[in-house]
Amino acid sequence: MDQVQWYAVRVRAQQEATASRSLRGRGIEEFLPLYESRSRWSDRVKAMSRPLLSGYVFCRFSPNQLPFVLDAAGCVQAVKFGNKLAPVPDEDIRALKRLVESGLASPFPYVCEGTRVVVRRGAFKDMQGYVQKLKNQHHLVVSLDLLQRSVAVQLELADVQAAH
Repeated sequence: MDQVQWYAVRVRAQQEATASRSLRGRGIEEFLPLYESRSRWSDRVKAMSRPLLSGYVFCRFSPNQLPFVLDAAGCVQAVKFGNKLAPVPDEDIRALKRLVESGLASPFPYVCEGTRVVVRRGAFKDMQGYVQKLKNQHHLVVSLDLLQRSVAVQLELADVQAAH
């Protein structure tokens, strides 16, 4: 019998909770890292739990159980390197659990120099450009194309997302 280890399983869009419940119902140990988010509507603000790593659920199983895991509602595929399942070390799962329990976890866009981004808020909303420089943990310089000229602007990291 193969060794039981943690693996990241890709799930359908916005199906993290469904996949987590389905895996648990099948007797598979699962972990869905969540964070608290505040959503604002015109008449109220509501706190909601959302997936920290959207599109993924972690579960502990042996490789021979993979078809059983992927048959669970919402599950699409396990993360692999080539043809081989990519186990997640126990210490990484423990660290992720501690982070979630601390209440300090929240997702943050991953960008590096050269990344094409879309501005999501502010005067340059919906404009696209390239990250020229990461200034610090919260700010970056983005080159935007305006009237066939490039203009560098400093933006907050939270105000951009990687373009697809």
